Amino acid sequence: MERALALKLSDGLFLFDTFMGGRAGYTSVFAVIADRAAILDSGVSVTAGNVLAGLTEAGAEPADVAWIALTHAHYDHAGGAHELLRLLEERGNRSVKVACAEKPAVYIGRADICEKLMRSGRATDGSLAGDMLPIGRDRILVMKDGDALDLGGLTVRALDAPGHANGHLIFHVPEISFLFVGDACGLLARDPAGRPVIAPTAFAPEYRHDDYINTMRRIAAMGIARIGCGHFGTLQIEEIVPALEQAVAAAEKLRAMAVEIKAGRRGRDSVLSALESELGPALISLYPSRERMLLSLKTMIAGSLHDLERDAAP
Repeated sequence: MERALALKLSDGLFLFDTFMGGRAGYTSVFAVIADRAAILDSGVSVTAGNVLAGLTEAGAEPADVAWIALTHAHYDHAGGAHELLRLLEERGNRSVKVACAEKPAVYIGRADICEKLMRSGRATDGSLAGDMLPIGRDRILVMKDGDALDLGGLTVRALDAPGHANGHLIFHVPEISFLFVGDACGLLARDPAGRPVIAPTAFAPEYRHDDYINTMRRIAAMGIARIGCGHFGTLQIEEIVPALEQAVAAAEKLRAMAVEIKAGRRGRDSVLSALESELGPALISLYPSRERMLLSLKTMIAGSLHDLERDAAP
């Protein structure tokens, strides 16, 4: 498998393309490097070696890594954490810890929940999803809103970002005006002209529509110079507000279509066709095939319906 590409974004900030599924441009992992280093999200277990190769390209050593900071516990963001720990320990770093919120800390610490989280990965990516093994509580640092990791010259501050998944954090590096949002703002793709298009991440069972919208609006108001997304890449200052306004509109439109499905006024196939027409020309840039893209769109519909049903429950 190809090694990760370490793209330098600014002093101390790098984007690693993990080559998840053997293809470029699907999963972003970031590294913040000063006196110590933090890897932001882990990717899947089978690309952990690529992440370490990216670290080397960035000029850092395994001993420099103090934290693997996870936005949330989904397999494509946290599934490789145990393997990164193992590889770093092989190279002499036995002090590195995984930093995340309380809910993900519980999830990644239990074998049964790790296995449950991997089912969606295997259903969509097969063996390329890797595996997800539990991590001991002594290797986990639980972070709350406002907590910070001091790298010596750069700071990684955790902020609550609910909506996409339970315990979702985003990571702010104020010294360089960078914000890693994981999946908090959706799936970042590019249309054929290179313009950013963000698709909603309404995945059951944890998606909360109102929280998701409020998180995106709060991020848009922060005045950040650069945003990093889990899928895939970055938004520059001039792109951020227009892209997030489009993302809010896309999520609200998906919600409205889910309401129509629930009321019996529209079928799922009709909604799927509309989503493909609107988002497909850009979203296909993330996926190896139309079939895989359609599977992602179907899960968005299912997640939005699940959220509606939960809201309607007594």
